[in-house]
This record gives sequence, C-alpha cells and structure tokens, in this order.
Amino acid sequence: LMNDLKIVVQQSFRKANEEVENAIVVPVKTSNHLVGHAIDINIEYDGKLYNSKLLKNYELLPERIKIFIIGCRISKIRWGGDLKISDSVHFDDNLYEIDRKKYEELLRLFQSN
Repeated sequence: LMNDLKIVVQQSFRKANEEVENAIVVPVKTSNHLVGHAIDINIEYDGKLYNSKLLKNYELLPERIKIFIIGCRISKIRWGGDLKISDSVHFDDNLYEIDRKKYEELLRLFQSN
C-alpha cells in the first residue's frame, strides 16, 4: 500500500499474438507491454475500486490518487490518461520512444517464439 492505495495489476507483459480482453483502447503494434515495460492497473482506495471509467476523470479523483499519478510523472513514468488517445489504466516508461534500439532488442528476445 502506498498513500493508502492498493494497486491492482490488470495486465503487464503480453505476447504480440495474445488477445487483449476488455481493452480500453485498441492495442498498438509498438506497445511497451510487448517488452515488459508497461502495466495496466486499477486502484483501490477507501473501499472503492477506480477502474478506467473512474480514473479517466482526473479532476474528480481523490487527492491520494492524484498524488500517485503526479509521483509517476515526476519519476518519468507516463500515465495513459495523459496520452493523445487516453488509456487511464496504463502506465509505462516510454521505452519505445526513449530507446528504440533497446525496445527492438527486447522485442526480439521476448516475442521471437
């Protein structure tokens, strides 16, 4: 628990051919999930589960959840709610954009079979 938040991981690493159940957005071909550099989460706080529908309304979020998201931003972790196509349950380190060579190396390693 951090700031009285319980992080509930919905998805982390996935194979390229794996179907994404209940996808909030259409998965991209260059997803950081494919190299283990992204997670999709729900957040439990004060007895309530904040899923994609609740997390997308940043202004209405409890202060503790806002602080968590701000902390991620400060730590250079992208929150999907800030992306052009919002994906409020998504967090990643933007490896694909920051180090394309490393991304492609990991993609070959993890997705080759």
